[in-house]
Order: sequence, then C-alpha cells, then structure tokens
Amino acid sequence: MPMTFARTASGRQPMALQDRRIPRTARNLLRVVDPSRPAIQWVALIHGATQGDIVCLLAHGLIEPALAARDWNATVPTPSIDDALSTVGGEQLVAFMTSQAQERLGLFRGLMFRMAVKRCSCEHELRRLAARFIALVRETQGELAARKICTALGAA
Repeated sequence: MPMTFARTASGRQPMALQDRRIPRTARNLLRVVDPSRPAIQWVALIHGATQGDIVCLLAHGLIEPALAARDWNATVPTPSIDDALSTVGGEQLVAFMTSQAQERLGLFRGLMFRMAVKRCSCEHELRRLAARFIALVRETQGELAARKICTALGAA
C-alpha cells in the first residue's frame, strides 16, 4: 500500500515555513499534501518535486504518516453504501449529487453526471446512480474520498 501523509499542526500554520529554510518545491508540496492520495502522486503533480522533498518535510516535522485506509476504517465507523443511501430521501440525493458532481468528478464528467441525475424518474434509479457516483469517486479520488461521501450521505 502506498504511503500517505497528512500535515502536522505545525505544518498547517502559515508562519511555519518562514522560520525554516525549506526549498520552494517542498513548500509547494506542503500546501497540497493530504491523505487522499499517495505521496508519489502529490510529488508527480508539483513541477520539480522529488521524494527528497517528502523527506525534508518529514525531517522538519511538517508532515506525518497518515493512517492507512484499513486503520482509518477500524478507528472511524463509516456507514456502508447501502446504509448511507437508505437513510437519504430522493430530493436530498438529487441536491447532494448535483452539488458534488463537478467538484468530485471534474468538469466534463460532472456535467454528464448531473444530466444523468436529471434523467432519473424514480427514487430507485437515484439510489443506483448514487452508488455509481460513489464508485466513480472511489475510482478517481480514492477510497478515503469515497468514505467521506458515504459519511456525508449518512449524516444528511
């Protein structure tokens, strides 16, 4: 399983970087790193960043290893997809999916998904589409993002 990182309390402080001599690429990496993606993907997104920047941030105590997905599941109870969808009404599903589609799936896929939501004629179709939405989020953003969606739906 690839290693994921989260910012520490000092890494979230905007003034934390002024006291330390940290390379520009490491500073940029610190601004975007979160547990939703493995570290190697974040490094690939920042132009000029290397694994050494991750090591630098770790050495300065600005990031720390995040809980693995399996540890996160064990410590935080999250509803399953069926449980989350059974508690939400049709209007809430429509509102949630149309508000989250573009943000979670991107411009084109989000627009296509919003059109699919409008084509649904009953609550059963909306629930099937919501399950597909969660699967697409899992595919594009990872398991952690899909769990957040399930939790948000369960709380809605």
